[in-house]
Amino acid sequence: MDEETRRALRSAVDQMAAHVDGIKSDIITAHDSVAGQIKPIRSEMATKHELEMLRAELKRELEVIRAAITKT
Repeated sequence: MDEETRRALRSAVDQMAAHVDGIKSDIITAHDSVAGQIKPIRSEMATKHELEMLRAELKRELEVIRAAITKT
């Protein structure tokens, strides 16, 4: 794979990561807004935990993609 293709792939991955971070931020903002109106503590904690787990999974997947690009 030539350097130009590599740069393009890295750029695409970085854009995807920024997009994922934006979506995550929107979800957390919406969650915090709803949680502020309705305060079911257990549900709120479970939802935040699920979001944290999803974020961790997305980060792992992104690292795998970055590693694959770096190796090529």
